[in-house]
Amino acid sequence: QQGRPRIPLLDTGLWAHSRHPNYFGEILLWFGVFTSASSVFTGWQWMTVGGPLFVLLLLLFVSGLPLLEKSQWEKYRHIPAFLVYRQSVSPLVPMPPALWRALPAPIQLLLFEFPMYSPGVPMPGPHPPHASLDKGPMVLVTPPNTTIGVM
Repeated sequence: QQGRPRIPLLDTGLWAHSRHPNYFGEILLWFGVFTSASSVFTGWQWMTVGGPLFVLLLLLFVSGLPLLEKSQWEKYRHIPAFLVYRQSVSPLVPMPPALWRALPAPIQLLLFEFPMYSPGVPMPGPHPPHASLDKGPMVLVTPPNTTIGVM
């Protein structure tokens, strides 16, 4: 099996609705801790909102999504199934692919689909339905006599 291209396309479960549900969960966790503790805050204690905001900014703009999206784009942009997945699935906030594809580009931008995540790619917008995302896991169709390993 060595030498065969590997396509790590995880498009089931939460990953069918968000490209990075783990980062979404991390952000929710820290804002949840802040929210649950905030009922007893007084004065300078409100400055602890900096913790969840720091995590949000770090994951959105520094070490989380930008690095992972760039890495995935460089490795898999030549694979049609990956391109369909990227256009059909929200980068952070989980939602059904059909809803994500129907959202106008400005709304997708508000939901963290920033141009910096895919340099050289046109901004997202409404896309035609894709049967494999609406009816279950995506299937990559390859030319005859082509073998592709899947992680």
